[in-house]
Amino acid sequence: MDNNWEDTNVEEIQAYIGILIYMGLVDLPEIDDYFQGDFCVCPIVRQAMTLKRFKKLGQYLHLNDEEGIPDQQSADFDILYKARPALDLMDKFTQAYIPDCQLAVDEAMIGFKGRFFLKQYLPGKPTKWGIKAWGLADSANGYLLKCDIYKGKK
Repeated sequence: MDNNWEDTNVEEIQAYIGILIYMGLVDLPEIDDYFQGDFCVCPIVRQAMTLKRFKKLGQYLHLNDEEGIPDQQSADFDILYKARPALDLMDKFTQAYIPDCQLAVDEAMIGFKGRFFLKQYLPGKPTKWGIKAWGLADSANGYLLKCDIYKGKK
């Protein structure tokens, strides 16, 4: 049990997701930079929540039930189980979007330097370390229609 945990609510989770979206649009080197004090370039982030609370929510927020992880030996084991709801959500967006005639397939690197056995090193890419993915996008506007995470040679 974490003694520093305080229960959350819908508004706080919405603020957390909003901050994540904002971080995707406004690129700063470190998460702490969004919450800096005196000369804050992101006052809307500081008004939403503190850095300490943002990190605490990130520590405990999961997309999938941790207790429902299938056994690694079972046939229905999914290596991307923890991220599967987010990946499945993309399929829902695709149902509502009609792409242009010209599509592009390309590999992409999702920057990541932590420990994860799917992490790749591609020296020829601008982002050298990360998770390799294949994407299908609408050439007219760059809208990502489908994304498939590279899971190895199998």
